[in-house]
Amino acid sequence: MISCPNIQYSMFFSTALLFVAFALCMFCLYSFMPLVIKVTSATSVNLGILTADLYSLFVGLFLFGYKFSGLYILSFTVIMVGFILYCSTPTRTAEPAESSVPPVTSIGIDNLGMKLEENLQETHSAVL
Repeated sequence: MISCPNIQYSMFFSTALLFVAFALCMFCLYSFMPLVIKVTSATSVNLGILTADLYSLFVGLFLFGYKFSGLYILSFTVIMVGFILYCSTPTRTAEPAESSVPPVTSIGIDNLGMKLEENLQETHSAVL
């Protein structure tokens, strides 16, 4: 077993705490993701994640003094225009198709096969 007496335990605990915080944030992200997708849409969620990346860049600029390229502003503008265009029009939904299956009138569906046979016999006798 290798032991290193110069390990700084405070650095270890701060790193472990940051890792636990990251894991908790990821757990929350993926736990609420189905809810957010159900309320909005997958495209909206992906555009929101792209926007969050740019917000983290802005936080880095103001808090840590990062240097950046002007292409970040261009990409932010393109993302925001795409987000606004996507949210400005409603999503089309498919019309329900006409079905030859009779509507289920009771809770149980154990006689569905017989109902289908009755429907087929009625349609064949009506045609003849």
